[in-house]
Order: sequence, then C-alpha cells, then structure tokens
Amino acid sequence: MAAREPMFLECSECGTRYYRTTKTTSALKQGQKIEKMKFCPKCRMHRVHKERKK
Repeated sequence: MAAREPMFLECSECGTRYYRTTKTTSALKQGQKIEKMKFCPKCRMHRVHKERKK
C-alpha cells in the first residue's frame, strides 16, 4: 500500500488555503501537480486551486 502525503489546495487569486487533501508518494516522485476548480469562500467564486505543501 502506497503512503499518502498531506497537502493543501490554494486559491490562485487570493492565496487562501481552504481545502486539505492527500496525494500518493509515487505521484510526488513523478512531479504531478494537482489543479482543480473549487469554490473559494473569500473570493465567493469558483477559482482554480493549486497544490501547495504545508
């Protein structure tokens, strides 16, 4: 079973880190970054959220 690394999704506009998720260590080694459209409560709009470490 692969280990999972905790990380946050940060709003690309205001920088708020609202969503917390995990990612497998094998994906970390490959350099794959997560980017998702999520609702930002500070901007009050759907924005692109990018992966950021703690």
